[in-house]
Amino acid sequence: MRLATPWIVALWLGALGGLAAAQATSTPPETVAAAAAAPTVAALKARREALFDARGIDLPALSDDLRTAVAEAERLSIAGDFRGSLDRLSTLRKYMPLEELPSFSVQALLNWNYQKLGDAELAQKHRLLAQALRTQLAEGIGKGDSADDPIRVVLNNEMVDWLKSRQLRFEGVRTLSRDGQNLALVSYREPTPGAPARQLFAQLDARTQAQEARRADVFTAVPAASLTPAQSASIALARQQRERFLGDATLPYLRLRSDVPKLVKAARALDAQGRSREALATLRELEAIRPIEDIPTPSLLRTYAILLGRTGEVAKLREINALLFGVEQVIAGSGDGKAPASAIHVLFIEEEYEWLAAKRLKPVRQSLRNADPAATYDVFTTEDERGGRGEVFFDITRLFAKTNADLDREMSKP
Repeated sequence: MRLATPWIVALWLGALGGLAAAQATSTPPETVAAAAAAPTVAALKARREALFDARGIDLPALSDDLRTAVAEAERLSIAGDFRGSLDRLSTLRKYMPLEELPSFSVQALLNWNYQKLGDAELAQKHRLLAQALRTQLAEGIGKGDSADDPIRVVLNNEMVDWLKSRQLRFEGVRTLSRDGQNLALVSYREPTPGAPARQLFAQLDARTQAQEARRADVFTAVPAASLTPAQSASIALARQQRERFLGDATLPYLRLRSDVPKLVKAARALDAQGRSREALATLRELEAIRPIEDIPTPSLLRTYAILLGRTGEVAKLREINALLFGVEQVIAGSGDGKAPASAIHVLFIEEEYEWLAAKRLKPVRQSLRNADPAATYDVFTTEDERGGRGEVFFDITRLFAKTNADLDREMSKP
């Protein structure tokens, strides 16, 4: 067995990262019985398979929206805002009617909210759906007790539902690859004192993995004709923000170059422990230097967006997601990296490695190259998944100039 590829690691961690935080609060009590009527289970199995039908549902996007909506709806229910919780879950109707969503968490929450609001008919409807999904998770997708018989999930949220439906406590997750298949190995415990840690093996459906892999390459330019007006505006704003960043002569670039990766790493570590609010506060330490949205680099904005979603700052999340899309598209449109004339323009060295990872290129060697006195390039010799080698050019001319300007200022201080 070996470690899985980076994008699948991020996928599993994203699916389970918020579960520890949910466990730290007093979640609504379980009111769902263990038995379920077989016809309902059969119908839900068919609906689960229908996620791959001609409707063209973006399953990675559905997984992301499920995770965020459930987390926010749970917080609202715990606070006693049952109507607000229903409203938050109703945003998932853009994919399908709520009664068709094959999510134990969603159906159990709907049951709980309607029960608290005194709507016995709708509470019963969603209770039966949650019962059927519990049975499906228990009997219909694999045992999960070994790599030979993992639970086979269509949406990565089903790992969370598998744990929730048994009232198990999430401990951690790691990823591995076995016989060419990516697996998640989830550690959990029974909710009794002194219970030993146990392991769940999970495998994501190959069709969903294919969609995730395509989404992993965020640095592919979307054709202009396919862009919505809002997307075009996001790209224009991102271009303006990156230009402003590079043109700011007072910018403490060296400090940002040090602090951005350090605080992103610290925030991600806190989030993995279920401490999302602390993680967000840690990341916002950067705002002592510059507002986060004015540091338009993907890894920072992506981490910021995840934490905003975890902590329920929905309006800010939408703003940052739009900016993130724009930044990724600006980088994608700056060049293909095949020659100095089409080099990819970057603000931070980390963007080079993100671009290479998205294209599934392994860096073999790195060197600086000056094509002319006015231009500096970071040149990577890379190896693709088939072993083929090539070169990728990143334009770091202005980045290099900002670094030198900062060094000159430091050296000129008395």
